[in-house]
Amino acid sequence: MSKAMVLIVEDDAIEAMSMRAVLTLVGLEVIGVASCVNDALCLAENTCPDLAIFDVRLAGRRDGIEGAMILRRTVGLCHRSE
Repeated sequence: MSKAMVLIVEDDAIEAMSMRAVLTLVGLEVIGVASCVNDALCLAENTCPDLAIFDVRLAGRRDGIEGAMILRRTVGLCHRSE
């Protein structure tokens, strides 16, 4: 069985590193860390994560809630062959 792939969207580098460490420790594969919605969308299009964890209060024009909604609408659920 393959590991679930997770995208972290967090603009605080220390928080992002902590999340990466915990998620990896519990057996998930962190496929990338983005600090803004635009970077998250680019990463998601290229990597097709199973899960994205957004900080609600991201710095910049778009917050995490808007980012999650855009990600769901534009990337949606990707299907990988096992």
